[in-house]
Amino acid sequence: MAVPLYDVALSFAGEQRDYVRSVAARLRESDVRYFFDEDNEVDLWGRNLVDVLDRTYRHSARFVVMFVSAAYAEKVWPNLERQSAQSRAITEMEGPYVLPVRFDDTDLPGLPPSVFYKDARESEPDALAELIEAKVAQSRERDNAEDRGDGWEYLLLISELASAMAGYDREWRDFELGVAYPDGEAISLEDVPADLQTRSRAAVRIVGNVNRLFSDEAMERAVGRPGEEGDPDGIRHLARSIIDVYAALLDWAARVRGALPPDEALPVYRTLSDYVTLPLQQMRDFVAELDEGIRPVIQDVRAGNVPDKPVELTFTLTVSIDPAAQARFSEELDKLSRFL
Repeated sequence: MAVPLYDVALSFAGEQRDYVRSVAARLRESDVRYFFDEDNEVDLWGRNLVDVLDRTYRHSARFVVMFVSAAYAEKVWPNLERQSAQSRAITEMEGPYVLPVRFDDTDLPGLPPSVFYKDARESEPDALAELIEAKVAQSRERDNAEDRGDGWEYLLLISELASAMAGYDREWRDFELGVAYPDGEAISLEDVPADLQTRSRAAVRIVGNVNRLFSDEAMERAVGRPGEEGDPDGIRHLARSIIDVYAALLDWAARVRGALPPDEALPVYRTLSDYVTLPLQQMRDFVAELDEGIRPVIQDVRAGNVPDKPVELTFTLTVSIDPAAQARFSEELDKLSRFL
């Protein structure tokens, strides 16, 4: 099972926040990767919560711990999280995805009474956190034991990359459509040049992470040196870091398009957002080509079609800014200079 980001995502109503906060505090001391809104305020600030929460509870967790209560059943945001988690649970064939914890006997849509649950009225937060840790550890052991055949490291990397990237399909489609949502405060005309420079530098900084992630040292740490076994957790971390760059570029473009400069500067911001069109497509193509190029080789080796010489698997991701996009930006910037 691919685990894009979190081991558990905690879904609850505000009335139970104190209890859930205590559970999160205990998980913070463990190696469990968890999603708790208070611990993700910086990341959530300014983002479209409908998209972020849907992705988190549908795609980005190994389990969703659902804290069921009357308030949970009535409120809008918990119901959004519930529906996203249950959509994933319908297709989850490898075991339970939703782990219910009850504060009362509320009948929750989509949660049959026959599903075994923990009762928060009888379990202290620390005890529940220990149970979550044990559940995650059990699942990790099962994952790590699933595949140790030739080339398993690369198959795991491919699976993690594809799964994590799929979690951003909505943002990618919005990017293709040119969707723009207002973001931040209005920008005065005199502040536009400095703002454009800052945003441009941010894009370059994000793209620069690709070289670090694909350094020989980073790759060897994850998939291992020739003849050595890789590290499953390291591979998952590498995949998540690569997709973090992809997500950061999508977020950067959304913020540029959502900026609020004077109307005469809007074309410049629009063309600036196009800077990342090529890098985003290059990353999408890389994941697809990685699957198409490496998986058949591993399947041949596993089928006994072993070549005379050892198979050495290498792959390179090249990310670059489209010169045409740069030219369009410069053209619009020249037009804007008449107003500055």
